[in-house]
Formats: sequence, structure tokens, C-alpha cells
Amino acid sequence: MKNRIFILSIGLMWHSASIANPLSSVWYVQPIEDFSTERSWFSGGEFVLKQRLTPNGAVELIEDAPKKLKAKLVVGDHLVLATAGSLKAFCEHNVHPEKLFSRKAQTCLVDQNNDGKFESYFRRFNQTKKGMLVLGGKWPKKLKPITPIGYKEITPDEFNGNYFVAIERRNFFNIYGKENFQIAFGSEASVDRITSSISISSNELPKEVTILGASLTAHEEKDGKMSISVQRAMPRQPFGVSVTTSYRFY
Repeated sequence: MKNRIFILSIGLMWHSASIANPLSSVWYVQPIEDFSTERSWFSGGEFVLKQRLTPNGAVELIEDAPKKLKAKLVVGDHLVLATAGSLKAFCEHNVHPEKLFSRKAQTCLVDQNNDGKFESYFRRFNQTKKGMLVLGGKWPKKLKPITPIGYKEITPDEFNGNYFVAIERRNFFNIYGKENFQIAFGSEASVDRITSSISISSNELPKEVTILGASLTAHEEKDGKMSISVQRAMPRQPFGVSVTTSYRFY
């Protein structure tokens, strides 16, 4: 079994949501201005550029979740917006790690009558096993009732999760004359990566590369490190990922 992680086409995602009600959680890249444009040396695994991700919407709980829910959600916790067409839920954003052969699904709360209280819920597995909230699948046919939980809406800037998207140099052993960059995302404690890398030939250096709207120049490679300068950071834009799984039978 092999998983591949792709950047999701946001336009396609919103169009299909109105047809089949697939679940999705969209994040936004936050622009920055205080980045260095000077040439710096980067080893494999170091981030050339890192910017914050904020959710498309978020809420803060003003009441503890009932014990029956079996989710550790308490006053002050922030939940992230997930949508399926016009339907919306707010889900816990910390991705549950895989333990042995078991894995816990993400809990999503729903306010069906828009009265400021969540009165139902459902659970869905995150598409990625680490990183950040990346929901998939369809909206459930039936929601499960719970004791109402009060909440208040907050702005994405007030969201207290520390998530990011980064451009990472991935060369550890450059034996094929290829310089590779990869898009990483998640938090300091849990990082995932887009499967496909962005590659350039060592013979092309110096070369300008554009990744997610950011512009950087790879100048030269020496002793396993690369000299890189950044001319433009990533602009504000939606960011989402999709995961496909393939199976090989022997």
C-alpha cells in the first residue's frame, strides 16, 4: 500500500462540494514581509521559507464537552471549520497519532440550528497521519446527538494553532545531479510533505525557481549545502491537500 499526497485544486474542490458533499478543510497561507533576501546556505532537511497557515474559519468552546463524547474538548479549545457544500462542522485540529494498528478519528461538532450551541457530532479519519487537519470522505447521513456545547466564533488570526507550510531543501545525498525542494506542512511536532518534489539539475545553477508563488534562486552547491536567496515570499492563498492510496498485489 502506498500513499501519495498532493496539493488540492481549490477551485475543483469547491465545485465538487456542491455536487457530492465531500468534506474538506481549507487553510490559508499568511503572507510575510520580514524575510531575508540575502544568500544563505541550506543543508538537506532545512526550511528555505516557512509561513503560517490559518484555517478558513474557527470557533472557541465556552463550555466543556460532555464525557459521553469521549473527546478531550474543554473550555478555550479552538476548533477548525470543515465544509461540505453549504454544510459546516468544526473539528478538533490536532491530528491523532497512529498507535500500533489503531488510530483515533477526528471529532467534528455541528450546530444544526445556528443557536450558538453544538448539539450533534460525527467522526472522520484524517487523510494524513500527521501534519494538520485534512478531512476527506462525505458528510455523514446521520449525525449523533450530544448534550449542547456552547461556543463563540473567532477570527482566523485569533486561532491558537501553530501550523505552517514551508519550502524545504531535501537533498541529503546528491548522487544523480538533481537538486530537490519539497513542500512541507504541519506543526513543529508533526510535519508531513507533499509526495512530489520540485527538481532542478545541478548543471542549471544558478536557477530561479517558483514554488507556491514564492520566488527563490538556487545559486550553487558546495559540500552538501546549497546557497539560496529568496526574492518573494508565498502570497496569501488557499492551501489544501489530497491523499490517494494505491495497492500492489503480488
